[in-house]
Amino acid sequence: MQEWSPRTKSYVEAMIREGDHFDDEAWLRRVREEEARARSLTHSSQAALPEPRSTANTEAASAKIDPPPGRKSFVSLLKPRSARAQKNPRSLKHNSMRERLGKVCDAWDAVQESRWRNAIYPYIAAVYALVRRYQERKQVKRLLRRACRFADLPFDKGADPFAVIIRCTSGDDLDAKAVSKLARALRYADYRNRPVRLLVPFIRKLGGINACVARYTDLRRVDKGI
Repeated sequence: MQEWSPRTKSYVEAMIREGDHFDDEAWLRRVREEEARARSLTHSSQAALPEPRSTANTEAASAKIDPPPGRKSFVSLLKPRSARAQKNPRSLKHNSMRERLGKVCDAWDAVQESRWRNAIYPYIAAVYALVRRYQERKQVKRLLRRACRFADLPFDKGADPFAVIIRCTSGDDLDAKAVSKLARALRYADYRNRPVRLLVPFIRKLGGINACVARYTDLRRVDKGI
Protein backbone atom coordinates (compact mmCIF):
# COMPACT_ATOMS: atom_id res chain seq x y z
CA MET A 1 0.00 0.00 0.00
CA GLN A 2 1.25 3.46 -0.89
CA GLU A 3 1.62 6.50 1.33
CA TRP A 4 0.16 9.88 0.37
CA SER A 5 2.00 11.86 -2.27
CA PRO A 6 3.72 15.03 -0.92
CA ARG A 7 1.21 17.26 -2.74
CA THR A 8 -1.85 15.40 -1.43
CA LYS A 9 -0.51 15.44 2.13
CA SER A 10 0.35 19.16 1.88
CA TYR A 11 -3.08 20.01 0.46
CA VAL A 12 -5.08 18.16 3.14
CA GLU A 13 -2.90 19.51 5.97
CA ALA A 14 -3.26 23.09 4.69
CA MET A 15 -7.02 22.70 4.25
CA ILE A 16 -7.46 21.43 7.81
CA ARG A 17 -5.07 24.02 9.26
CA GLU A 18 -6.58 27.07 7.51
CA GLY A 19 -10.20 25.89 7.63
CA ASP A 20 -12.75 28.31 6.16
CA HIS A 21 -9.94 30.69 5.14
CA PHE A 22 -8.25 28.07 2.96
CA ASP A 23 -7.54 29.32 -0.58
CA ASP A 24 -6.60 26.43 -2.86
CA GLU A 25 -5.29 28.72 -5.62
CA ALA A 26 -2.95 30.53 -3.21
CA TRP A 27 -1.83 27.15 -1.86
CA LEU A 28 -1.13 25.89 -5.38
CA ARG A 29 0.96 28.97 -6.18
CA ARG A 30 3.05 28.39 -3.06
CA VAL A 31 3.55 24.73 -3.93
CA ARG A 32 4.60 25.52 -7.50
CA GLU A 33 7.06 28.17 -6.30
CA GLU A 34 8.60 25.71 -3.83
CA GLU A 35 8.81 22.99 -6.49
CA ALA A 36 10.38 25.43 -8.97
CA ARG A 37 13.04 26.38 -6.43
CA ALA A 38 13.72 22.70 -5.71
CA ARG A 39 14.06 21.93 -9.45
CA SER A 40 16.40 24.88 -9.89
CA LEU A 41 18.67 23.60 -7.14
CA THR A 42 18.57 20.07 -8.55
CA HIS A 43 19.40 21.22 -12.08
CA SER A 44 22.30 23.37 -10.91
CA SER A 45 23.79 20.48 -8.94
CA GLN A 46 23.48 18.10 -11.88
CA ALA A 47 24.64 20.53 -14.58
CA ALA A 48 28.15 19.08 -14.56
CA LEU A 49 26.85 15.57 -15.27
CA PRO A 50 24.52 15.79 -18.29
CA GLU A 51 22.87 12.55 -19.30
CA PRO A 52 22.29 11.62 -22.95
CA ARG A 53 18.66 11.62 -23.93
CA SER A 54 17.38 8.68 -25.89
CA THR A 55 14.05 7.95 -27.52
CA ALA A 56 13.42 5.18 -25.00
CA ASN A 57 14.02 7.55 -22.09
CA THR A 58 11.69 10.14 -23.59
CA GLU A 59 8.94 7.58 -24.06
CA ALA A 60 9.40 6.28 -20.51
CA ALA A 61 9.19 9.83 -19.11
CA SER A 62 6.03 10.48 -21.09
CA ALA A 63 4.48 7.29 -19.75
CA LYS A 64 5.16 8.45 -16.19
CA ILE A 65 3.68 11.91 -16.76
CA ASP A 66 0.46 10.84 -18.47
CA PRO A 67 -2.25 9.99 -15.90
CA PRO A 68 -3.95 6.59 -16.10
CA PRO A 69 -7.44 6.39 -17.61
CA GLY A 70 -10.45 6.81 -15.33
CA ARG A 71 -10.55 9.14 -12.33
CA LYS A 72 -8.17 12.09 -12.70
CA SER A 73 -5.02 12.08 -10.63
CA PHE A 74 -4.42 14.72 -7.96
CA VAL A 75 -1.65 16.30 -10.04
CA SER A 76 -3.83 16.54 -13.16
CA LEU A 77 -6.56 18.28 -11.16
CA LEU A 78 -4.07 20.99 -10.23
CA LYS A 79 -3.05 21.80 -13.82
CA PRO A 80 -3.86 25.36 -15.01
CA ARG A 81 -7.32 25.79 -16.45
CA SER A 82 -7.66 26.26 -20.20
CA ALA A 83 -7.76 29.73 -21.70
CA ARG A 84 -11.38 29.16 -22.69
CA ALA A 85 -12.39 28.41 -19.10
CA GLN A 86 -10.54 31.49 -17.86
CA LYS A 87 -12.46 33.70 -20.29
CA ASN A 88 -15.85 32.23 -19.40
CA PRO A 89 -16.85 32.96 -15.76
CA ARG A 90 -19.59 30.30 -15.80
CA SER A 91 -17.18 27.66 -17.13
CA LEU A 92 -14.60 28.76 -14.56
CA LYS A 93 -17.04 28.14 -11.67
CA HIS A 94 -18.04 24.81 -13.21
CA ASN A 95 -14.42 23.64 -13.41
CA SER A 96 -13.64 24.92 -9.93
CA MET A 97 -16.44 22.84 -8.40
CA ARG A 98 -15.35 19.76 -10.33
CA GLU A 99 -11.77 20.25 -9.19
CA ARG A 100 -12.86 20.46 -5.54
CA LEU A 101 -14.88 17.27 -5.92
CA GLY A 102 -11.86 15.61 -7.51
CA LYS A 103 -9.68 16.60 -4.56
CA VAL A 104 -12.16 15.01 -2.13
CA CYS A 105 -11.98 11.85 -4.26
CA ASP A 106 -8.20 11.95 -3.91
CA ALA A 107 -8.55 12.26 -0.14
CA TRP A 108 -10.67 9.10 -0.21
CA ASP A 109 -8.11 7.31 -2.38
CA ALA A 110 -5.50 8.24 0.22
CA VAL A 111 -7.65 6.58 2.90
CA GLN A 112 -7.73 3.39 0.85
CA GLU A 113 -3.97 3.42 0.35
CA SER A 114 -2.96 4.34 3.89
CA ARG A 115 -2.20 2.06 6.84
CA TRP A 116 -2.82 4.90 9.31
CA ARG A 117 -5.84 3.94 11.41
CA ASN A 118 -7.02 7.56 11.60
CA ALA A 119 -6.70 8.15 7.85
CA ILE A 120 -10.48 8.67 7.61
CA TYR A 121 -10.23 12.03 9.40
CA PRO A 122 -8.59 14.03 6.56
CA TYR A 123 -11.23 12.63 4.20
CA ILE A 124 -14.24 13.60 6.31
CA ALA A 125 -12.60 16.99 6.91
CA ALA A 126 -12.42 17.43 3.12
CA VAL A 127 -16.11 16.50 2.79
CA TYR A 128 -17.05 18.85 5.63
CA ALA A 129 -15.03 21.73 4.16
CA LEU A 130 -16.63 21.31 0.74
CA VAL A 131 -20.21 21.27 2.03
CA ARG A 132 -19.65 24.15 4.45
CA ARG A 133 -18.08 26.22 1.67
CA TYR A 134 -21.20 25.99 -0.48
CA GLN A 135 -23.54 26.34 2.49
CA GLU A 136 -22.03 29.75 3.14
CA ARG A 137 -22.55 30.64 -0.52
CA LYS A 138 -26.12 29.24 -0.45
CA GLN A 139 -25.23 26.96 -3.38
CA VAL A 140 -25.60 23.53 -1.77
CA LYS A 141 -28.18 22.26 -4.28
CA ARG A 142 -25.93 23.31 -7.14
CA LEU A 143 -23.04 21.44 -5.51
CA LEU A 144 -25.13 18.30 -5.06
CA ARG A 145 -26.36 18.34 -8.67
CA ARG A 146 -22.78 18.70 -9.84
CA ALA A 147 -21.60 15.93 -7.51
CA CYS A 148 -24.27 13.54 -8.78
CA ARG A 149 -23.30 14.26 -12.39
CA PHE A 150 -19.65 13.85 -11.41
CA ALA A 151 -20.38 10.36 -10.00
CA ASP A 152 -23.13 9.48 -12.51
CA LEU A 153 -25.71 9.06 -9.73
CA PRO A 154 -29.36 10.23 -9.59
CA PHE A 155 -29.96 13.57 -7.90
CA ASP A 156 -32.25 13.74 -4.87
CA LYS A 157 -32.88 17.33 -3.78
CA GLY A 158 -34.05 16.17 -0.34
CA ALA A 159 -30.94 14.11 0.44
CA ASP A 160 -28.48 15.08 3.17
CA PRO A 161 -25.57 17.05 1.62
CA PHE A 162 -22.87 15.25 3.60
CA ALA A 163 -24.24 11.83 2.64
CA VAL A 164 -24.42 12.82 -1.04
CA ILE A 165 -20.82 14.05 -1.16
CA ILE A 166 -19.56 10.96 0.67
CA ARG A 167 -21.45 8.65 -1.66
CA CYS A 168 -20.29 10.54 -4.77
CA THR A 169 -16.60 10.67 -3.79
CA SER A 170 -16.09 7.22 -2.26
CA GLY A 171 -17.41 5.22 -5.21
CA ASP A 172 -18.74 1.79 -4.22
CA ASP A 173 -16.27 1.39 -1.36
CA LEU A 174 -18.76 2.28 1.41
CA ASP A 175 -22.13 0.67 2.02
CA ALA A 176 -25.24 2.69 2.95
CA LYS A 177 -24.72 2.11 6.68
CA ALA A 178 -21.14 3.43 6.61
CA VAL A 179 -22.15 6.46 4.53
CA SER A 180 -24.96 7.23 6.98
CA LYS A 181 -22.63 6.95 9.99
CA LEU A 182 -20.05 9.36 8.60
CA ALA A 183 -22.74 11.79 7.44
CA ARG A 184 -24.43 11.84 10.86
CA ALA A 185 -21.13 12.59 12.57
CA LEU A 186 -20.62 15.54 10.21
CA ARG A 187 -24.21 16.72 10.67
CA TYR A 188 -23.62 16.85 14.42
CA ALA A 189 -20.45 18.92 13.93
CA ASP A 190 -22.39 21.19 11.56
CA TYR A 191 -25.21 21.52 14.13
CA ARG A 192 -22.59 22.60 16.70
CA ASN A 193 -21.20 24.98 14.05
CA ARG A 194 -17.66 23.72 14.33
CA PRO A 195 -15.27 25.45 11.88
CA VAL A 196 -13.35 23.23 9.47
CA ARG A 197 -10.03 23.68 11.24
CA LEU A 198 -11.55 22.37 14.51
CA LEU A 199 -13.54 19.47 13.06
CA VAL A 200 -11.04 16.68 13.73
CA PRO A 201 -10.11 17.85 17.26
CA PHE A 202 -13.83 18.24 18.02
CA ILE A 203 -14.70 14.69 16.93
CA ARG A 204 -11.72 13.14 18.69
CA LYS A 205 -12.42 15.07 21.91
CA LEU A 206 -15.94 13.63 22.00
CA GLY A 207 -14.55 10.10 21.62
CA GLY A 208 -14.52 9.56 17.87
CA ILE A 209 -16.97 9.20 15.02
CA ASN A 210 -19.26 6.72 16.80
CA ALA A 211 -19.57 9.07 19.78
CA CYS A 212 -20.61 11.92 17.47
CA VAL A 213 -23.18 9.67 15.81
CA ALA A 214 -24.61 8.75 19.23
CA ARG A 215 -24.91 12.43 20.18
CA TYR A 216 -26.62 13.23 16.90
CA THR A 217 -29.08 10.37 17.48
CA ASP A 218 -29.87 11.68 20.97
CA LEU A 219 -30.36 15.15 19.51
CA ARG A 220 -32.85 13.82 16.98
CA ARG A 221 -34.79 12.01 19.71
CA VAL A 222 -35.09 15.24 21.68
CA ASP A 223 -36.32 17.09 18.59
CA LYS A 224 -38.98 14.43 18.05
CA GLY A 225 -39.97 14.46 21.73
CA ILE A 226 -39.10 10.79 22.21
